[in-house]
Amino acid sequence: MPTHESKQRFAAWMNCNPTAFEKAVGKLIGGKDNPWGFMPQQIEHGYILDFYSPKYRVAIEADGPDHFRKSQLVQDHLRDAALLSYGIRTIRFTPLHLKKYPQNFLFSYIENFIQSVIEADGIIDGADPEEAKAFGPEKPAALQD
Repeated sequence: MPTHESKQRFAAWMNCNPTAFEKAVGKLIGGKDNPWGFMPQQIEHGYILDFYSPKYRVAIEADGPDHFRKSQLVQDHLRDAALLSYGIRTIRFTPLHLKKYPQNFLFSYIENFIQSVIEADGIIDGADPEEAKAFGPEKPAALQD
């Protein structure tokens, strides 16, 4: 199992060397100045997230062709469930999404998704994300250390 330090090195490398699809998703969300504070290649609870907004506790994953294999789909599902147990919701995009839907539609999808998170979690704009974590869902007993 990779160490946290090796994951940090890999995340830093991926941040400097994103795939073409990750670049496209980054552009979709508005780059570094996106309105939700998404940051690329963030490590949360042992997982490297393609894009993560700590304020809203939402991850965006850019799923390339490797994610269409059954074994990878299962791993992605388990990962999403584990992240959700920590209060982090995941949006997954594939190249087909970017090809099939207009960029403004996908941007609105993200906007609406985050609005539903705000309503469900009672997030107040300007709140400290670290304080918000304290009020998140408790970890299920099966996942507690």
